[in-house]
Amino acid sequence: MLRFLFAALPVLLASGCYTSFEIETDADTPVVPRDAGVTPVVDSGDTPVEPVDAGIDDPDPALCGTMVPPYDGPGCRDDTLDCLMSCDTDDCQSRCFDADPDCGSCLNLSIVHCGNREGCQPAWDEITCCADEASPACRAGIVSGDFEACVMECLEPFDLWGSCFERVGDACTMEAVGGCFR
Repeated sequence: MLRFLFAALPVLLASGCYTSFEIETDADTPVVPRDAGVTPVVDSGDTPVEPVDAGIDDPDPALCGTMVPPYDGPGCRDDTLDCLMSCDTDDCQSRCFDADPDCGSCLNLSIVHCGNREGCQPAWDEITCCADEASPACRAGIVSGDFEACVMECLEPFDLWGSCFERVGDACTMEAVGGCFR
């Protein structure tokens, strides 16, 4: 993970797509339209009752154009910094981050938030729109901050974001490291 974070920092960024299906019915079956947030209610008769909102959010909302908010989850553990300080290879650094996945998420999402705040949001929008059409692993990676799962599927948008990030990278990287390693 660290190897990805620091070696590919300019390319740092960015699962499945939503598909609508027709409802198959026969002439005797009432059809009640459904969406992700509505629970249909049908009485014991043949007449459908108006759908009632169940208050459930769409479990697979579109990512396209979403903003990355400031990271508010757990940061990096103290032993992760100790582990990283003892490393002299990329593989060692990757093992440190693999042992503390929250740390990688904190760093990645903090860096993206800062880069987007500094003008890279249009490039991030390209990544999120690509992720909407990509694999479920890519989509989940964008949401969780594990961008490595999505880079190969959305390489061009990541390159675009990386080019933008090169202008603001040092300040954002320092901000993310300062926020995640408290």
